[in-house]
Amino acid sequence: RSGKDSPWDLAGNGWRVYVQNRNKGFERKRNKDFAGPKSAAVEELFLSALGIEDLRSRWQVSGPPSICDELDAHLELRNRIVHQFTPGRVVNKNNVKDFCKTIVRLIAYTDTVVDEFLIQMTGESRWTSSMTSDI
Repeated sequence: RSGKDSPWDLAGNGWRVYVQNRNKGFERKRNKDFAGPKSAAVEELFLSALGIEDLRSRWQVSGPPSICDELDAHLELRNRIVHQFTPGRVVNKNNVKDFCKTIVRLIAYTDTVVDEFLIQMTGESRWTSSMTSDI
């Protein structure tokens, strides 16, 4: 049989072409969905790219508001600034510092989750002490 879904299309190097074309579609969707990386979009990226489920539930909750709420609020503010036609709330140095602190915390939490996932999949940690000594 020949046609769009023919298994013969995967023969030889056909599978490589299929994967490359499929990855381009995933890349376009990811870039569109990840344009504003709120917590749900970050979770979806890690699920689709690595298979890590429930990333947001693994992030530490630092009391009200949760770190997910903090990230989403910072990105909402960013979106209002970028897409609003009339000036809104002014962003000050403390807003930027708070955003940076939130991102650093999220990186640390996410690194832990990814490392645990890699240990589960491979039996060993992929992070070394030399990689994290600068943090």
